Amino acid sequence: MPHLASELILSSNGVVQGLDLQTGEPRWENVELTGNTVSSPTAFGEVVLVGSSDGGHNSLIQRGTGKILWHPSKARPTSFASPLVHGPNAYLLNKSGVLTCLTKADGTVLWEQRLADSCW
Repeated sequence: MPHLASELILSSNGVVQGLDLQTGEPRWENVELTGNTVSSPTAFGEVVLVGSSDGGHNSLIQRGTGKILWHPSKARPTSFASPLVHGPNAYLLNKSGVLTCLTKADGTVLWEQRLADSCW
């Protein structure tokens, strides 16, 4: 697996892909997504978390193969905010101001918290 610092990860309009920084050549891709048009992907280790405006399509993707490891079906859409990863959990925030905490391992929703205001 190439080191994360040697790879550019792009996500837009149904596609997420890893490109070689030196040549621009695609290393891997996934074309099975929907709603991934605004938020930036979050890469950590050998996986990439991709937010989606279609809540059922927030995805954890394996770098190197592009394989989808999970779609948390109960997670809300992310809209504009990029996903955040910290420790064993991932966090998604939607434009209505609902923060969702899920496990990195399988996308199980642990909790949701409505913030004081919407998030654009």
